[in-house]
Amino acid sequence: RNLQGDGGITAFRFGLAHRYKDLAFGLGADFLFGTLTHSQSLLFLSQTGSHDAYLTDQQHIKGLRPVFGFQYQGTLNQKQVRADENSRKNILGAGLQLHIPTNYKASYSAIHLTRYDEFSVGNVSDTILNISEQETTGGFPFSIRAGLQYLHQEKSGWVIDFQYDAWASQQLPQGLSGAYADALGLSLGGWYRQGRHPYDP
Repeated sequence: RNLQGDGGITAFRFGLAHRYKDLAFGLGADFLFGTLTHSQSLLFLSQTGSHDAYLTDQQHIKGLRPVFGFQYQGTLNQKQVRADENSRKNILGAGLQLHIPTNYKASYSAIHLTRYDEFSVGNVSDTILNISEQETTGGFPFSIRAGLQYLHQEKSGWVIDFQYDAWASQQLPQGLSGAYADALGLSLGGWYRQGRHPYDP
């Protein structure tokens, strides 16, 4: 049994945002498009007179996915910075991004066939399924992204990001078998540098 998957989804994002003091909010959309191809072959190499199976399924996907975003960035030692211009800032930032569940359009194509190959008979193919660009639909899930970062006097910082995608509530489009599962992600990171300028210690 040989399985192969090809393709991918490309996202093009556009949006607008506005900042008021330490808080910013924005509205945008992701335009997603691409092609996914799944191929499978089942070959009985040790059996003469067997019926081998060949399946190819292809999805062309395109859709628009709205996104809302909020971001906060504030200086924790603002009084110290105002009093001393040489003081470096301690900055706290937080962000939240929400994707609204929407449907997308898909075009489904498939060719499923069996092939009987025997020396005395020759090669005989039988088409089981033949679909060309049949219109169907799928769904993008509700998703949330949240992040928190802290920058200490431009010398060090850390960041934590969380994401959740509610895929389990979505149904698979025609031509795909199985079921979706929710996705969770957690990222941690940090950095440190000795000085902002070459002459710093």
